[in-house]
Amino acid sequence: MENNLLITNIQRFCLSDGPGIRTTCFFKGCTVKCPWCCNPENINSCIEEYFDEKGNSLSFGKYYSNEELYEILLKDKAFYGENGGVTFSGGEALLQFYKYESLLKMLKDSKINICLETSLFVDNKILNNSLKYFDYYIVDIKILDEDICKRIIGGDLSLFNTNLDTLIKSNLPITLRIPVVKDYTDDSDNKSKMVFLLKSIVNYKNVMCIELLKGHNLAKHKYKCLATKNSSIVFHEIGDINDDEINDYKESIEKKCPDVPINILKI
Repeated sequence: MENNLLITNIQRFCLSDGPGIRTTCFFKGCTVKCPWCCNPENINSCIEEYFDEKGNSLSFGKYYSNEELYEILLKDKAFYGENGGVTFSGGEALLQFYKYESLLKMLKDSKINICLETSLFVDNKILNNSLKYFDYYIVDIKILDEDICKRIIGGDLSLFNTNLDTLIKSNLPITLRIPVVKDYTDDSDNKSKMVFLLKSIVNYKNVMCIELLKGHNLAKHKYKCLATKNSSIVFHEIGDINDDEINDYKESIEKKCPDVPINILKI
């Protein structure tokens, strides 16, 4: 399976994973470990077995060849229209970039728009090589304090900043997505740093949109499943972010970034 792609889900008719109607592929494996992750089955880069509520043995993760995945994605082309296409998500989809580069070439040859959702905690060479294939990027911006970023999610903030600079200067269209998570990313210092960062980059005309995503506990059942085979899997209850809090955050960003649409995602 060395040259095959490890994927947990192929989700059709997605409306929040880039422009238009999209088919989203969730790649397994990630470079960070966010305590609030809503796709915990995509953190580890291996197939993971679990027991369901009836005691059946199941697994997260399946291998696909580039050709198999291309045929699946091509079947949805009629639904993409002018703006839609395919989105690679995760986990961190760039971890498997060199394994699916031939798939990207096939999608480009078929005139299918390709979007990537990434946290940018990857080698800068990988990001640079990806720029010739992906048409649109969704960048998750999480924690902007170097020490806290390392301690909470295991992320190298200097690497993130380097990659963000590379991407911003590429002129490719970008959506900036900010998870607003109680006790992790919603403190006043992180918000202030976020607003400062956004103000510094929105003048680049390729920043198409800013999205705020409230943390939630909808993945609790996935953590429970994973814990049946892996005792190291821990579910962290996420506190509620009320409407006033997230609306105030949105307004603080709007004051500094008045020319960029700012949306609160509904999950």
